[in-house]
Parts: sequence; structure tokens; C-alpha cells
Amino acid sequence: MKRILLTGGAGALGRQFLRLCPEGWRLRVMSRRARPAKIPESIEWVEGDLASGRGLESAVEAVQAIVHTATDPRSPEAVDLQGTRRLLEKARHVEHFIYPSIVGIDKIPFRYYRQKLAVEELVRQSGIPWTILRATQFHSLLDFFLGAAARLPGLMFLPAGFQFQPVDGKEMSALLARAVAGGPGGRLPDLAGPEVRRLEDLARVWLRARGLRKLLVPLPLPGAVARSFRRGDNTLPLVSGPGPTWEQWLALHGSPLRSVIQ
Repeated sequence: MKRILLTGGAGALGRQFLRLCPEGWRLRVMSRRARPAKIPESIEWVEGDLASGRGLESAVEAVQAIVHTATDPRSPEAVDLQGTRRLLEKARHVEHFIYPSIVGIDKIPFRYYRQKLAVEELVRQSGIPWTILRATQFHSLLDFFLGAAARLPGLMFLPAGFQFQPVDGKEMSALLARAVAGGPGGRLPDLAGPEVRRLEDLARVWLRARGLRKLLVPLPLPGAVARSFRRGDNTLPLVSGPGPTWEQWLALHGSPLRSVIQ
């Protein structure tokens, strides 16, 4: 039986992929965290750290494919860029390296996005057969962001005019699982949600769904990054993707989700 290594198994996307491992593959998870009690015995678990390189050799041993979902927007140089470089160096024997990425990283001059774009280039130049799949922001990420913005009593400050096209993380996980089964595919078509929405609109819907009353205060942020998000460089306006709308997703997730990172 072939073996997949999933990095970032405790993250939002990693947790989704755990439920969708393709038939005929054995799953090994690498995470900085200890093995959770609820993980099935059939799933291998390796503690490892991309930033330091700890555990990488054990993680990649005897695996044929890697689904690399681990990321850290707080330390993108150490974790995303240098960590992926270390992982690729240890994984020369791997038959397929699968990297989920983000729509708009080649247009938006955001530090984290620039590191993600550099990681894509590392993957392409690694000599390992690869697949890269970009997606727009997950519903769960926007849920977390709005939850953080709603902590002030009575007020909710938001970047004015930002646009998003939220997509269900389950759709991304399903495509990653198909990529494992289908073999190296290069750059796959980008994944986007069913509709482009302004952040203020998403926030109003979110407040109603959460039963909260807040005064929305738009902040006209300066700079190239803010201009890119106002233009919708992180969206695919000509694409109406699969999965639930924002309203439908919120109806299925009635209480605020725990912290997640894309």
C-alpha cells in the first residue's frame, strides 16, 4: 500500500483532508502537535517542525506522495519558504508533491503571499513531479477574521471595500484527494467559491447568523495591498465555483469556529 505524508495535519485544511484520504493509500501525518486522542489507529502520526527541520527524515521515510498543507502566516520565511525547502531536500525519492496555494499571490504584494509564490517556484524547480492548486479564501478563515474583528464592544472595524470569494475547505480537500489519486498534474485550475462579495456584506450576514449587534466601521486603508484586495485580485469574478454560499455555510456552522490559518 502506498503512503501519503500530510503536513499540517492539525490545521484547518489538514483536518479536512484526514477524512478524505484516497482509497488504497495509507496516511501519515506530520504536525508540531502531539497525536490527538481521537485520531484513528490506522493513521500514522509524526511530530515534526518545518522551521527547525526536526522530524523531517522520519516523516518522509517510505512515502510516495506528500500533501503539503502546513503554513504559518506569522513566520512565512521560516516555515513556508525555508521549511518547504528543507522538506523538498529530504523528499527527493517522492513520486508526487502536492501543494495547495492561494489565488492572487502573484498580484497582491502581501509579504505572506510573496513567500507562498516563492514556495510554488521551489516546488516547480525541485525535480519532484508536482501538483499546485490555488484556492480563494476559505469560509472558515473569514469566520475567524470576523470573530476577531467583533471583539470590541458595540463596534466592528473592517477594511473598506475588500472583496472575497469564500469557498468551502471541503471542496479544496476533495480536489487534493483527487490529485493524489490522479498523479502529478502541474498547475491545476484555480478553485473559487460561488460568489464574489464585499467584506462589509459578508460581515452583516455573519452578525445576523451569530446573533450579534455591531456598528460596522469601514476603514479606508492605504497602500498597494489594500488596493489589491479592493480590486478583488484575490478573486475569480468570471468563475462561479462549487460548494455552499456564505449564508449556507453559516447555517451549517451556527457557532464560531476555533482559530484556523490558511
